[in-house]
Amino acid sequence: MATEELPKAQAHRPQNNFLIFFSGHQARGSSALADMLASHPAVFVPGFEPLDLAGLTAEQKLRFLEATFSLPTPGAGAADWARWRSDLLPSVPGLRVERKQLRRAEQLDGKSVAGFKIRPYPLAGISGGTRGGSGVQERRGVGHTAMSGLDPAAVRALLHRRNVSVLLTLRHNTLKEALSWYKARELGWSQFTAQRDSRGTASSSSIGSSSIGSSSIGSERNGKAAASQPAALRVDIPALLRWLNHTERVNVQLQQAAAYFGRPTLTLWYEDFQADPLGTAQRAADFIGLPAGSGGLQLSSKFHKTGPEELQDWVENFQELCRALEGSRYYRFLDPAACSPAPDPAASVASSAVPKGQPVAQLQRQQPAGRTPRLLTSWCAPADKLATGWGALSDAECMQRFEAVQRGAVDAVRKSSGLMLFKHVHKAGGSTMCKLAQLNTEAASPLLPGRSDWTTNCVPYEAFLGPHPAVGSGGARLLPQPSKPVANSTKADVAAGSAAGTGDATTLRGSQPPVGMQHRRRRLHAHWLGGACWLGFLTPPQLRVLPRHFAPLRFVASEGPLPDAVALDAPVAWVTMLRRPLDRVLSSYRWWQLMTERWPQSPAECHAYTAPANTTLERWLAAYPDNWMVRELSGRSALYQRGRPVTEADLLLAQQRLHLFAVVLLLEQPEGSMSLLRAMFGWRHTGWEEHRAGSRAGSDAAQELPPAVLAELQRRHALDVRLYAYAEALHAEHVRRWLGNGGAGNAVTTM
Repeated sequence: MATEELPKAQAHRPQNNFLIFFSGHQARGSSALADMLASHPAVFVPGFEPLDLAGLTAEQKLRFLEATFSLPTPGAGAADWARWRSDLLPSVPGLRVERKQLRRAEQLDGKSVAGFKIRPYPLAGISGGTRGGSGVQERRGVGHTAMSGLDPAAVRALLHRRNVSVLLTLRHNTLKEALSWYKARELGWSQFTAQRDSRGTASSSSIGSSSIGSSSIGSERNGKAAASQPAALRVDIPALLRWLNHTERVNVQLQQAAAYFGRPTLTLWYEDFQADPLGTAQRAADFIGLPAGSGGLQLSSKFHKTGPEELQDWVENFQELCRALEGSRYYRFLDPAACSPAPDPAASVASSAVPKGQPVAQLQRQQPAGRTPRLLTSWCAPADKLATGWGALSDAECMQRFEAVQRGAVDAVRKSSGLMLFKHVHKAGGSTMCKLAQLNTEAASPLLPGRSDWTTNCVPYEAFLGPHPAVGSGGARLLPQPSKPVANSTKADVAAGSAAGTGDATTLRGSQPPVGMQHRRRRLHAHWLGGACWLGFLTPPQLRVLPRHFAPLRFVASEGPLPDAVALDAPVAWVTMLRRPLDRVLSSYRWWQLMTERWPQSPAECHAYTAPANTTLERWLAAYPDNWMVRELSGRSALYQRGRPVTEADLLLAQQRLHLFAVVLLLEQPEGSMSLLRAMFGWRHTGWEEHRAGSRAGSDAAQELPPAVLAELQRRHALDVRLYAYAEALHAEHVRRWLGNGGAGNAVTTM
């Protein structure tokens, strides 16, 4: 062959292959990563998103994948080289393959790693924009990706056969990712139009003018085009909201694709790449098996920022965007200070973290200053959606399904066939709720194992047979599930030393069954442990079977955190009660003092902290986890990872999970709370003061504590204060929905 030489003889090494799974249009993310990997002399990248072209057939795509992942070996014949090259260069207009690196076979010398970028999911039904977007639609096809037309099983088999690793690229900032989709698909701006602008072939006042504040592809020649960009861009808010929903969908598909293909996968975050591009790219290089000592990576000169980083600096209608996103989980991606005027410091002490040591002159009754928080319009947490198997659903579909599950669970409780799961927040009325539950439904609070003066407080008895191995010393032995049910015994049974009806008195290793539980069908499952805080250790499948697991009980309680991932389809009616945070924490301190005096060996709540006996409140606060309620609702990891700071994202997750509760009760509003229990579950005995249990004296932090201690308490629990304000708004919504106007007042009848 005159122009195509055979590959030179070289030391043959096994080929390593990779694919970069990506979504969106962030040029400084996956595109820059691919460019940096391509700069390595041992890497072969055939082109930029080479299969994302509507004109390619499924057969052509599979042949392209096979060719990329099986580079010609030394000594290959001319015919083999020609066939291999033709598989990479099918006759399709617009093919994005770097032909200049395929001119001669010797250009493959030293190449031992091959791969490229790909969207590994279909985009069926996705429509392009209406303004300036025709070029994008004509070139890429509406809704087309590299996977369009391909059989996923065939691709999976190919990836396994060719030993392909996956670099999964994701972005934390969903809002900016959605904006990149919006600009590319609604306004027609993309890496390619930016390149045309740099060559003077596209109008700088049309398509290219929408690229302010986004990533741009192209060489340093783009500088002149970027300089002519307008200072701001007006965003079509309804369109952007649609792209936010689309972004959520495709990111779920992206992760599901990685799981489906089952290849070794390294997740790379866009934000990490921006902070340290070389370091992140080197992690990727090591993962895909780049040979050591074969040269280094180079920073990409083709991908760079052309506009401001902050949205308020380039979104012309930024305040409109703030108003549209307020109350949603996307609001955290905005700069709150830029969204509204700075609050009056004298009026906002309770709604923001107080710097340590700052005096508090007028600490109001733990109510955040300013307006009542707006309730979220979208509250399905992504982790919970994925754990439930609802990852592909929109938020609206997710909420609709969950509400249907809750309606069924509440109806079952009213018919005495369902389970009410009470999330007991420590020192927030849980003992009284347990007492009321025993008056209204099937609930049990037997004596604790080995105690004659303490009950389980409606926590399932078996939870106290041993701590969960994930807490405390971690050395607890999980007891086996009984081979036969352990029947509930009477006091006479216990006195006689027998476990009536079991046929095996030693099944629970000597632990007596609970006194006072008369349910003949009640079973004990000793393999589910965890003490009073057992709920946080359940897996989604375990959560789903709770009604059967605890039958015939219709009310069970758990303190401590929720699981990290909550099964939204679990058929239980969720209920919780919250209390003003500063009063609750002060009451927790007094409870801790009582427990260390009466029961010195007792661990602190949920094994979540330790403090020496007789310590002062100030020192105890330093040991006690800050923002306890936010941590509990965010999940087990947030509570047990000591030293882990709580963030706005945790607060948002806690707010989202408050929406999982059929009713949110408030200790400070017993009338409205008891009215909700009557209306929702048909409870008749709801005299709160009459049946009040637990601590009788209420704590009042604002009145009892010195200003300096109060300020420190407020500083450490500022997010809890905001969460409680949100709970108040949600409680008011529940009252309005279930009781009508004025329903929070005098609807309770003391029985």
